[in-house]
Parts: sequence; structure tokens; C-alpha cells
Amino acid sequence: LARLDPTLRGRADFVGRVTGSYEAPILTGRAEGVGVGTEAFTLGGAVADLSVDRQRLRVTSLQALRGSSVVSGRGELLFENNSLMAELAAKGVQLSDFNNQIGGNVDLTAVRVGGTLKNPVVKGRVRVRDLVAKGQRIGFASARFALNSTLATISDLRAQVGGGEVVGGAQYRLKQRRGEFESTLTQIQPGLLAGASFPQVSVSGSVSGRVVGSF
Repeated sequence: LARLDPTLRGRADFVGRVTGSYEAPILTGRAEGVGVGTEAFTLGGAVADLSVDRQRLRVTSLQALRGSSVVSGRGELLFENNSLMAELAAKGVQLSDFNNQIGGNVDLTAVRVGGTLKNPVVKGRVRVRDLVAKGQRIGFASARFALNSTLATISDLRAQVGGGEVVGGAQYRLKQRRGEFESTLTQIQPGLLAGASFPQVSVSGSVSGRVVGSF
């Protein structure tokens, strides 16, 4: 792939056949890649079964691997209006692969991609196990998410924090670079949070309430 673009890494192969007619050809086949990606992020392997005709590109099966992470899906792109329709899922994604300040095991389920190439819309659900952020063990978190060209939204957020629970949501306006959040805290124990970062500090009691803010 580096011969096509020096920023790319890995090797890709394609085996296919052309059927149909001169006026309406159909290309079907399988694409396989090993070590595909960039210097910053590389997949261990990827396989896609696809077909292309004058109307659309269709991926009937997609699987990609990186370590213990597995991404699967299918979808299609209509050439007439560049509209997208796809379903994706990911299991065992390691947050530390993207940021060494965060740890955890992520599953993405019921991910739907729509809209167009220029203005895609993505919706789905995320679940994180064994979540650790800057030394703070959060444990488990789940939420629904939605993303388009102007707005990112998190809803139905539930997270185990400091021996209690946080429930809430947030939204972020991409063009304005401004967001708002709202959350309800139930029986959060500050002592557990402070002890992870400041072991010499002793705090007792619990906190419950509603928190609203912007960022």
C-alpha cells in the first residue's frame, strides 16, 4: 500500500470476477489486508466480501482484527447520491491502543451508519468494562451515542464510579466547540476517588445529587 500512498502501511490483495454485460458489468470478489493502516494505527488483518456495479458498492461481509479486537459489519454506498447504509459491531476494543491514559475493554453494538459520504450519521451503543481513567477505576459504563457533522450526543449513560452510580448524558456542538452535560450522582464515595490519586488524604461519607455544566 505504501506504493500507492507513502502514509499507508501493509499489504492488500484482491481476487474477483466480472459478470453481467458490457452495459451493466458486475464486479464481485474478496479483499484481504495484512498489517493495513497508518503509522499511528494498524490493523492486524482485514477481510471484506464485496460487489460493485454501476449503481452501488456493496460490502456483504467485513471483518477486521487488531489484537483481541474484532470489528464486523456490512453496508453499501449508492453512487447516485453518495448515500450510506451500514451496520457495524466491535468487540474487545482496547482503549489503551488509542490513549495510554485510559484503559478498558469496549464493545460497540447496534451501530448504524446513514446519511451521505459528506454528511454521515452514526448511532449505536457502547459498553466499557474495567474502565480506568488517569488512575481512577470506574469499572463499568454504558451509553448510547449519536454523531453527525454538527453534533455529538451521549445519552442513557450509566457508570459505576466511587462505589456509586452516575446517570446522565451530554452533547457537543462540533463547529462551536462547545458542549453541555447533565448527570445524577447516587451514593458516590469521594474517599474512594481521592484515595486513588491522593492516598494520604482520608475522606468519608457519600454524595448524591444532580450536576449540570458546560465545557
